[in-house]
Amino acid sequence: MSKTQVIVFGCQSLSGNAAFLLSNDANHRVVGHVVDKAFLPKNNFYTQQVVAFEKLAEVFPPDAHSLIVPLGWTRSNQLRQGKCAEGKAMGYSLLSYVSSRASIWPNTPIGENVLIFEGAIIQPFVQLADNIIIRSGANIGHHSVV
Repeated sequence: MSKTQVIVFGCQSLSGNAAFLLSNDANHRVVGHVVDKAFLPKNNFYTQQVVAFEKLAEVFPPDAHSLIVPLGWTRSNQLRQGKCAEGKAMGYSLLSYVSSRASIWPNTPIGENVLIFEGAIIQPFVQLADNIIIRSGANIGHHSVV
């Protein structure tokens, strides 16, 4: 099975963590990072190329790459939702990640751009919508809708 080529939105600690997990705990190959032009760093991020969101499709075409947007903290929900919508409008599929060290029942519905970190417990009959980050050690009780 070939590895999915992934672009990670952001170049701070949460996106670095997501890139590490995708590369080491899933069948993905992170090939770069993307940020808004105003936040473009002078150097690479963890040795990977960082491109301006405005140039994303030119550098990493959507037909060959998936996108994940692990934004947190400041205005997290609105910003994450907006960047996901922009990426989808450009033709990118949105990737989700479930840690191999999370406890989750088979056939649990999981939306797009969902990250479930190690040690999370997802009980039976849970439904997970789009753009959710479930941190390490979280417990989502049975029949919950997130």
